[in-house]
Amino acid sequence: MKKILQMKVSKIYVLVAILISVLCFTGYFSYAIFTVSKEKEEALSMVIGEINYTISGSGVSNNQVTVAGGGSQTITLTVTSQNEFETRYQLYYLNNSNVKVYYVNDNADPFGTIGINSSTKTIKIVIKNNSSSSQTITLGIQGGYLNNSLILESGRTAVNEIANFSVTTRSVTGGNVTVASNATVGTTVTFTTSPSSGFSYYGATIRNSSGGTLMTLDSNTRSFTMPSENVVVSPKWKYADKVVFAIDSSDDGAWSQRKQEGASAYASWQSSRHYIHFGGSGQSRVVAYSNKTYDLTHYQTYRAQAYHADATGKVSFTAGVSTTNTPFLRDVPDKILIAPPGNNTWVTINVDIPTFSGNYYLGFEVYSPSSYQAPFGYATLIGKVYE
Repeated sequence: MKKILQMKVSKIYVLVAILISVLCFTGYFSYAIFTVSKEKEEALSMVIGEINYTISGSGVSNNQVTVAGGGSQTITLTVTSQNEFETRYQLYYLNNSNVKVYYVNDNADPFGTIGINSSTKTIKIVIKNNSSSSQTITLGIQGGYLNNSLILESGRTAVNEIANFSVTTRSVTGGNVTVASNATVGTTVTFTTSPSSGFSYYGATIRNSSGGTLMTLDSNTRSFTMPSENVVVSPKWKYADKVVFAIDSSDDGAWSQRKQEGASAYASWQSSRHYIHFGGSGQSRVVAYSNKTYDLTHYQTYRAQAYHADATGKVSFTAGVSTTNTPFLRDVPDKILIAPPGNNTWVTINVDIPTFSGNYYLGFEVYSPSSYQAPFGYATLIGKVYE
């Protein structure tokens, strides 16, 4: 009787053990259907199927894009899901230390979820080639299931940085520039200019963080397209040009003056007469200068123009500055001989103003051979450009 009881108990243990084993196996397999881990991918694929996507876009061939050396390229990608179930995805590129891929934050993210049966996502990316030679990169999409973390396989770099870069300004004498502190690649960046008194905006240079010139803007342009790197807006400011004096004459030799900026000008004849006479023998000379002092801090070039009425004659003049109120000019070239090409022709000479520490008189002198009509003339200060 005792042996019979022992046999029955043993059979019960065996049945319980078998039942527990079946339940464990069934529970594990059922869990694998709904849960993904690295160790269970193959088992799950057998149950649900492979995860597949396609990538298309202008300039993309076989999931590859070629970017010229030192350049960048903006591409709009269309990612299409070929799956019967919703998935989690991540855009990546095969590791390449010479390039960096960013995404523009005005479309779908390069990571997230995507629906079933040819559902699509549009992703705009910026590929920047930091090397001097062309680079070909390979793009890809790695997918996973919704309830699990998506870990990229070895050799793949995730596209997960927004293509926003900083915009700073360089402080330059003559005014201020105001601009947003950052911008997205490919967008238009507009800045405002506030010139100081006496200055005007003269354009700008857009440089990268190492000082290299990316683009040059003229005085009518206050915007640029944001490149795929940090930029510095370096403005140019020009001090206003100024006419400091002008002289003219009538045919009878009676001189008048055109007053500019409160300056005065006068003419005298070389023989100490009280009026100008261009007839007779000898040479005639006009000496004109301003009896007002000027601060030359913001000026670089002094421009004088002279007019001579006779095509065969020659006009010679000097232009420059003087430390005293005298027509005898200093720190200027010797007389420069100019042959006008025809009647009623203006001739111009530019003289660089040396660096002065104070205020100086300005002037020029014009003379012509005898019996020729009197010349006209005026002088202008050319404002410096600061950049």
